[in-house]
Amino acid sequence: MCWHKTNALPTYSNKYLSDTEYLLYFRKGKGKCFPHNYEDVKTYYLSVSNLKDKKMWKHPTIKPLCITEKIIRNSSKENYTILDPFMGSGTTGVACINTNRDFIGIELDEKYYKIAEERINSAIK
Repeated sequence: MCWHKTNALPTYSNKYLSDTEYLLYFRKGKGKCFPHNYEDVKTYYLSVSNLKDKKMWKHPTIKPLCITEKIIRNSSKENYTILDPFMGSGTTGVACINTNRDFIGIELDEKYYKIAEERINSAIK
């Protein structure tokens, strides 16, 4: 899947910057997809960079919550457990709460772990 950032920087230090981020989706065997509607099955998303979330949660590569929720809805059923081994600021954890999934997150950086913990606890409330 691709997230195309519609307001990415045009150049930096005489080189182009990527304005697209890719999501790799792996599954064992046939796997299943659980789309709820046509919009959820798109594999290409256009959106602006979420500068507000970057400032609020102080993480440089935070992902849009709406796209993360779609991926989780399409890849799992309610009450499934989702693993995010690179938790960052906790977007996946919040998306799991919003879509009624359980969540396991791993983050090496203690600063981001604390941000994720605060953000996920706020979403639970």
